[in-house]
Amino acid sequence: MQTERTRPNTLAVNMMEVEEHLRLTYAIEEQLTLQAMVTAATVEIEERAGLAIQSQTITVTTDACTDIPLPVGPVATGATATLSTLGDDGTLTPVASGFWLEAGRWPVLHITDTSITGRVVVGYTAGMATVPADVRHAICDQVGVMYENRGVPAQGLALSMSAAALIARRGRVRL
Repeated sequence: MQTERTRPNTLAVNMMEVEEHLRLTYAIEEQLTLQAMVTAATVEIEERAGLAIQSQTITVTTDACTDIPLPVGPVATGATATLSTLGDDGTLTPVASGFWLEAGRWPVLHITDTSITGRVVVGYTAGMATVPADVRHAICDQVGVMYENRGVPAQGLALSMSAAALIARRGRVRL
């Protein structure tokens, strides 16, 4: 299964929240660095937990089957998905019916038309309506770890305890 995300250009937490959480008084020149750290911390948590913190478009390419567990949630009730078959030559053929999207934290695309076979491309929107306090806290904590370790050669940055706990609580175990 191949998954692509189109993320928003906005931050999941604002800079004032990061500043207060980390008790920082930083120079304006550091603001771009901190914004980049907020983005990186958000992406790290999203990827590890299979979460869409902010609304984003998800595109999944996989083999057709009756039920396709989608890798990123949550999906709002009433949301829709697009489905296309992927030809051997790379062409996409839209499918108008014969499937439905089960919303929730762990979304599933149900294919009811048995003639839909082969490789398929599923498009849908996932994301939290508002960013919950525990997620905001985990992002700020992860920014703190990144800020304290800036300039250190990258050898696999550790997760903050809040980020690790959030991923364990909200993530899906993947083998």
